[in-house]
Amino acid sequence: MKGRQWLGLSLILSSLFLQVGYASTTTVETVNVTDNFNICMTQSEIKEQSHEVQVDIVPDDKGKIMNLQVKNLYPGAKFKVQSSITNMGSVEGEITDVRLEQVGEITEASTRLFDALSGYGEEGEIYQGSDRYEAYLIDTYKGKVIEPNESIPLEFGMMLDDSLQDLQNEKTQFQLTFEFAQEVSHGGGSGGGNGGKPDPEEPDI
Repeated sequence: MKGRQWLGLSLILSSLFLQVGYASTTTVETVNVTDNFNICMTQSEIKEQSHEVQVDIVPDDKGKIMNLQVKNLYPGAKFKVQSSITNMGSVEGEITDVRLEQVGEITEASTRLFDALSGYGEEGEIYQGSDRYEAYLIDTYKGKVIEPNESIPLEFGMMLDDSLQDLQNEKTQFQLTFEFAQEVSHGGGSGGGNGGKPDPEEPDI
């Protein structure tokens, strides 16, 4: 049986507000890392943000967690962040899981806001609702094998539609996690996604 080393890589999106709001979040994560197994996020930058939307990128010094603080995300507004998942080690790693989940204080309003978030695909297509966006991310990234010195692009973008006018000043917090496995013995990782992509739906804006 092949041994495996596990590594978690998280994109933490915290303090996501409609209209205005300020907050801070501390995230502590423990990962298993070997000397030759080192996958991290690199070259993170804001690619697009609507007028008055504020996006701040706060990566940790090892590239294992990227904290995005998004303020003033109002109905009809959007943002996109461009990054890369880079294998800086000497062995390959396979993406074994992708999860988009609500964290922090969970209320009826925050859950409604999280469920209503829409995400962007690689070609600008829109996946309406956080569950559909998670399905797209799983299909796109799960099973990908990253070779040593290889980078794969990660573009993450979300928007709100006009149906959320009554949630002004509410907030939601969520976490996007990529999990990796290292093959310790000989043999490469598996490829392929998980099922078909959900059909993108254009929000009514």
